[in-house]
Amino acid sequence: MVLRYKEPRALSLLPSGSRVRRAGISPISKKLIGWTEDAALKLELIWFGSDSSGATIDRRVPYFVYKHILVEKTQADGTVVPLMVKNAGAAYGVYWYLADKNDFSLRALEKTAVKNMMNHVAAYSTANGDKKTVIGVDVNNEGHVTAIRKGTGGGTVYQNPATWSALSRFTSSTSFQVRTMWEHQVNLANAVKESNYPVWTRSNSNSGAKQPNVPYNEHVRTDGGGTSVDFCGLDLIVELYLRERTE
Repeated sequence: MVLRYKEPRALSLLPSGSRVRRAGISPISKKLIGWTEDAALKLELIWFGSDSSGATIDRRVPYFVYKHILVEKTQADGTVVPLMVKNAGAAYGVYWYLADKNDFSLRALEKTAVKNMMNHVAAYSTANGDKKTVIGVDVNNEGHVTAIRKGTGGGTVYQNPATWSALSRFTSSTSFQVRTMWEHQVNLANAVKESNYPVWTRSNSNSGAKQPNVPYNEHVRTDGGGTSVDFCGLDLIVELYLRERTE
């Protein structure tokens, strides 16, 4: 099988570490925090990185993520299978890809970005009365491992042999996917906890997701050495929408 990436994945071709470290909190984020303080409220941040709503969505991802996106794969019989979905008129974004959650260099870059974001939140908080306005971070929204969500017209199965080599050590592909999803979320949660502004972390799963993130996270918390994802749960937006339509 031949894999073709959107851009070369060699680490030397990625933005330098110093470039990622210089990224700070955006003027819009400063305004959001300020508006929240003006309203005497608290604020939760949500991280839209290499995965949000079960895909790598063009309007949501940092540029460096595109260095790690597969566009297509060629099967043994020569069939070319696209690893993207085009959603015409989609509010979230037109082009949906699927980044590799077992790509360790991408994990490192995302962790650096999140940690630096929180460091800048800390600096902003200190400079503006230390009001502790930001109280938590949703590190992953409706994440998926193997497929772009079918609800968006996707369903493309993605197994990169280079990073799925550990599959044989697991009892099933499902257990491997669960572990992969958990490690992806914990990596981002660790960034928050190791920053100068450690707050609670959470994740939410689409209720139709294959990965049972909630029970696995709780299992690791009690029996597997702990987790930096403080809590997670199901996003019931689809069920609530369908219920409203039928009632």
